[in-house]
Amino acid sequence: MILLQGATPSALAQGGCLNVRDSRLNNSTALDCGAPVVVYLQPGNDLGIGYLEIYGVGGGKSQLLISIPSITYEIAPPARDRTLIEGAVIPGGNQSVGAYLMLNGTVLIEAAYQDGKPYVIVFDPDGSPRILYIAF
Repeated sequence: MILLQGATPSALAQGGCLNVRDSRLNNSTALDCGAPVVVYLQPGNDLGIGYLEIYGVGGGKSQLLISIPSITYEIAPPARDRTLIEGAVIPGGNQSVGAYLMLNGTVLIEAAYQDGKPYVIVFDPDGSPRILYIAF
């Protein structure tokens, strides 16, 4: 297990980690302590455009990899089952991250841990934006 900034062995022993207590969307203390990506939703600016930001975590640091304007996932769904919005590589490793707009209007984020194990989350922008599903 990778310990991120703010996570301590004692916090993990108590059933969670401290690093998920910021405003990230993937904030499960059971599932996201060592996540290869961190997802934030930034509020709308003066034009009402917010951003879904995806940070890669690797090599002991995090870095903004993908910033998706809300208008991207508020438009009509793509004609195919999924359309690549943007891709990137996590710093300090060779793991790629892809953000896709799905036919149902959700955003699928595919990443992987350093060992290649998949980490996939689905962001639902409708209503109260939230993570619908995490699979790894």
